[in-house]
Amino acid sequence: MMKVNSAIETIMSELKFQARSAIIEKYSATDADISEDGFTYTVSEVVKYRHPYGAITTDVILSSIYREMIYLCVQTVPLSLLESKGGTASIVRNLNSTWDIRTPNYPVAGETLDIDEILAQIAIYRTLSYLGVSAYTANAKELLTTYKEGLVVPTEDEASDSLAFRFSSDGLEWHDTYQSGDMYFSIGRNAQWGNSIPIGGGGSSGGATKFIQLSDVPQTYSAGKILKANASGTGLVFADEQAIKKTFLELNDTPSTYVGGKFLAVNSAGSAVVFVDAPAGGSGQDALVGYQATMPYDFGTETSKQFITLDENTTFSVALNADGLTPKMEKDTIYHMQVYPSSYLFSFSDTQIKKPASTPAFTGSEYAIIFNMMWDGDDIFVFNINSYN
Repeated sequence: MMKVNSAIETIMSELKFQARSAIIEKYSATDADISEDGFTYTVSEVVKYRHPYGAITTDVILSSIYREMIYLCVQTVPLSLLESKGGTASIVRNLNSTWDIRTPNYPVAGETLDIDEILAQIAIYRTLSYLGVSAYTANAKELLTTYKEGLVVPTEDEASDSLAFRFSSDGLEWHDTYQSGDMYFSIGRNAQWGNSIPIGGGGSSGGATKFIQLSDVPQTYSAGKILKANASGTGLVFADEQAIKKTFLELNDTPSTYVGGKFLAVNSAGSAVVFVDAPAGGSGQDALVGYQATMPYDFGTETSKQFITLDENTTFSVALNADGLTPKMEKDTIYHMQVYPSSYLFSFSDTQIKKPASTPAFTGSEYAIIFNMMWDGDDIFVFNINSYN
């Protein structure tokens, strides 16, 4: 198929030649006196004559070529424009019960002329004749006669058998099978090829084969970066990776350093936790109390349902008050005990303490022992006993 650019160059070259010849014949001008485009005659930098062909633009040429292509669709049968009956393409005319002749595409620079090769040449000759170069009128007639004499309109079966495809990376150089990087394909019939079609549908760049070829992602890779949505939520961008918090102190709402012997509490603004002194108790809320080996432990001075932490090497007495009979515990109140025995043995020794038959034996290797205690007015019950290594 003839390229549109080739047709334009052929016509412009002939127009320049005709204009230059006319100027030389009329003014006996030298080549130095004729402009490079061949249309203007100048003496001492003064324009003496400009040939009318100099007013012909590319748009005028393309319009003339297209008009001649339509003329040829009426005068003969362009095989490359045959369209089966019932097709959706725009048609110039009905040919017979099998075929219509579709409307050719308007010529576009960089594409191919949408008509048979020999008819494209006839369109060029007729365009030159229309623009005033009458010498090509006879050439156009002769070629058209030759084309008609050799024309054989195929049957529908014959045409379908001759359909073919070709592929290209740039729309200029073609091959028969798809290759990586190809951006265009073309459909041919009877050795006549249609215009190039972008692979992927509608975009001049064809379908994307790489992530960075998409329209809403970065166009280049950035080593060590991570992907995240942009501020407007319309695409992806590369960004620095956020450091992952790995310790309690690295969190944004915790203390930056540990303080020995302190306890955690929520700050007055309710926005973070801070280290504070041990609570004195009595506020009606659960607390974590460190035991300092003062015996017997007076549960009555602490809030009910206490979480009590023991970490001393000593005996922890809960059974007796001043009269030796009543434990210093609130009746029917559950106390949650947390014992950290370190390397020391732990056991329940008082006969007044009632514990389950399945109470585990402790070896001194436990990290923590957790259990519940409750006094019912007669006995102290120990239950929910668990240990952690």
